Order: sequence, then structure tokens, then C-alpha cells
Amino acid sequence: MREVLIQVAGPVAEVDRCPSAFWRGLRVAAFDGTMLDVADSAANAKEFTRPAGGAGPGGYPQARLVLLIECGTHVLIDAAIGGQGQGESTLAMAVAGSAGPDMLVLADRGMVGVPLWNAFRDSGAHLLWRLKRTVATKAEQILPDGTYLSRIRLDLHHQADSRRKGCPVPPPVLLRVVEYTIEGFDEVYRLGTSLLDPADAPADELAALYHARWDSEGGIGEIKTVQRGPGAVLASAYPDGVRQQIWAHLTVHHLTRVLMYHAAADNTTVLDPAQISFRQAQRLIRRDLSPAFSPL
Repeated sequence: MREVLIQVAGPVAEVDRCPSAFWRGLRVAAFDGTMLDVADSAANAKEFTRPAGGAGPGGYPQARLVLLIECGTHVLIDAAIGGQGQGESTLAMAVAGSAGPDMLVLADRGMVGVPLWNAFRDSGAHLLWRLKRTVATKAEQILPDGTYLSRIRLDLHHQADSRRKGCPVPPPVLLRVVEYTIEGFDEVYRLGTSLLDPADAPADELAALYHARWDSEGGIGEIKTVQRGPGAVLASAYPDGVRQQIWAHLTVHHLTRVLMYHAAADNTTVLDPAQISFRQAQRLIRRDLSPAFSPL
């Protein structure tokens, strides 16, 4: 099933048919992580582990997913599967290579780190990630639009770990910091971007664009709530079966979204795929396919 997904996954949007998937010529993508409950078996508990809690371990082992999604269409570009004990940023390294030089990749503040930033930049993609308030706070140069250049560094713990393993410590990464507030809220939002020139990437446009990161959350919600069903537990008692079910779910979601994209783009007037109901689309697909799978 993983091989099936590899064959079909990838971005589909075209600029003239889905403008919401692009910004200044760059294809906008986002990645995020989520958890899926899997069947309570000894094999699954060993492979995926249970979440820890104040009242003891959770009832079900959990698989962790990281998805790289094309914004505007919600189609899947790539995905990685691991256990509950693996961090999202660790799993995200596996999807970084699926980004590309024509992309602008968005991510939440829990993802920022030198190795992961470098992995996505090595693919050629530009980045726009939210920053924690303690990250990249020292301004090296104030730019004309009020943004500033700063650097992120590998923390001392990971520097020491790299040295113990005989690996070179990566140098600090230069990025541009955009700070802004939203009307009615006191919190200062901070974004870090690889787009260093304000003339090419105005700060107000970047701040307005960042909300597209929620497209990754939307895609995850479609898989977990609409397609799989709320509160459902993956049935296989064995890790290989769990992975097969997850890859199958991801493939079905991707193909559904591809059909929705074409339905919107082939309309006489360009229609945003976000205006089509994912729930209704899957109902129509199931209704259309049911005669082919009927025992009669």
C-alpha cells in the first residue's frame, strides 16, 4: 500500500486552475503531525507505544503520522508513519525531500530546528514557519519594512550529541523574522522565513498567507473524522497491518481530493476546491462504486 501511495501522491494544482494553491509563483504546502489509535495488542503496544498520562498509560497504542499537504487542494504530497514515542520533527525529516524548489512550505512553531530547516532547504523549498518567542530574538540587521535578520542555532544538548557521534555541528541558520499582531489580540505572532528580501516577500503578505497552514489540519481532520470515522480504532492487531491500513486511508483521501480538484478546476468558472464538501464527495464516490463491489 505504501508503493501504491508513492505512485499516486504528489501536488496537482495548476496556477490558472487553482490560484489558492500558489503565492507569487510558489506552490504553497504545509506539514503537520497527528496520532491514530490502533488495536490494543502486545505487538502494537511494543511497536507504537501508548501515550503516558497522569492516571497511567493510555488505553490504546498510537501511531504518529506526519503529512505534507498541498494547500488549496489538500492533496497529499508525502507522509511518514512512526510510533507515539517518535517526535513530529523527527518524522518530518522523512518528508522533507518531497518538497521542491517551486514550493513555499509552512509549519507550526513546534517544528523549528536547524536540522529540519536545513533538510527542507536542501530540497530547494522556501520556508515560512512560526517561531517560539525565545527563538531567533537577536536582530542582526533591521530591514526597511521593520522585519529583521536573525539566526537559529543547534542547542547545546544536540551540539554535544553530534560531537559524540563524530558528526559536524551544523552552523547557525540565517532567517528573516516577521512579527505582527491580530486585531483584538495582544499576542505577538512571530514567523521565520527563508525569504530574506522584503521586496520579494512583503511582510504583510506573509502574515496573511500563514493561515494557509491550517490546510494541513483540515486534511488531517478529513482523514480522521470524515473518512475513518470519529473515535475509530484501526483494527489490525499487527504493526504491518496497521501501516497497511494507514497507507490505504492516505491513498483514498488523496484520490478523493484529486477528483475534487478536477471537479472544481473543470468547472466553467474556476471554483476553489475548498467550496466542495469532502464529506459529500466521498458519499458520491461510495454511491458510484457500490455496484462494482456488490456481491450481486
